[in-house]
Amino acid sequence: MNQTGIVRRRASGAIVTATLLLVGCRGTPVVRHGPTEERLVVRTYRRPLQALRADVLDRYPAQRSTLPSPFNQMTAKALAPPAFQPDWVVAFVDPGGFLEGYKRLPAAERSGDLLIEDAIGELYWPSEYATDEGPVWFRCGLVLHLHSPTAESTDVEVYELVPTVWVGEHWAMSAHGIGFGRYHDIRFVEPTVKDRVDALDIVDQLLRE
Repeated sequence: MNQTGIVRRRASGAIVTATLLLVGCRGTPVVRHGPTEERLVVRTYRRPLQALRADVLDRYPAQRSTLPSPFNQMTAKALAPPAFQPDWVVAFVDPGGFLEGYKRLPAAERSGDLLIEDAIGELYWPSEYATDEGPVWFRCGLVLHLHSPTAESTDVEVYELVPTVWVGEHWAMSAHGIGFGRYHDIRFVEPTVKDRVDALDIVDQLLRE
């Protein structure tokens, strides 16, 4: 498997369900390598919130081809109705509770936030997670939470939405308990630091254009 690029893989609901039910049966440990884990990754910009938000939404599609991988295959969209209801984040899987503070925010404080993600949830890339055999594929959505410490500045906090690794393939009993099959070994993990910092670097690049 080429670990230097990105990959798209489709995993059906049945495969994902069967895989996650078999967590206890797998023997391949996955470890995060990289900077010390941070519960909050944030950067302050000397730009009013609404102007920063508008620039990211306007410039992302125009500049997407110039962005580094994997962001050149993602889109930026507003986390607002009708696509996203006020309680959209409540039910998402959250290993380590890294989204708890964000989930507790009033919906009005999240109404101007943005999501950077591939459109169909099939994009994986090498990041901080690995087994003894080498790096494994990783994916997540990236929530940009915007709030203003002053009228002329904006703090951008980055949260990973359902960080997941695809370790490989394994043989297991089917979801219906009849026969065996080869399944994607997909696991929920804690967020990375690298990808959250990379998302802020993308904001930097967009604001420079």
